[in-house]
Amino acid sequence: MGISAIYRRYASKDELLQQLAGDGMRRYLERAKEALASDADPWDAFVHFMRRSVDEGASSTTSRLAGTFSVTDELNAQGRRIYEATQQLIDRTKAAGALRDDIEVGDLSLLFEQFQAIRLADDQRTAVLRRRYLELVLEALHAGVSTLPGPAPDWNEISARYQPR
Repeated sequence: MGISAIYRRYASKDELLQQLAGDGMRRYLERAKEALASDADPWDAFVHFMRRSVDEGASSTTSRLAGTFSVTDELNAQGRRIYEATQQLIDRTKAAGALRDDIEVGDLSLLFEQFQAIRLADDQRTAVLRRRYLELVLEALHAGVSTLPGPAPDWNEISARYQPR
């Protein structure tokens, strides 16, 4: 798609970035809902959710564009739905005794951003490295590991990053 086609379709840069953010948020929410609906073992459903989310680029827009465009009421509402679905997934996995007790939604948000920051010239190698580091993180997320320092970022801290600077 050429630049002129983009300008014909979107009234502004803000509108384009809102659309991109919304698309990513919809994909993420679909993955969370799939995990919640899964009959699989809660840990297995959580791991599958994490892997698919990393493979599909969860938080790729956030890691590059947070705070650079106006957030609409719909994006805020979608963010709240994502937060709630992710919290349900975390609660279910914790209740099964599979996820460490001190993991919160904000932890996953920032972890997804960190995975998206892994970027090499070769897309296949990038994907392999993202998966490699996800597997290391999944080991740390599993219950029975030492206590983490400090509290996880809360909703206000995470959502404030979307406000224009």
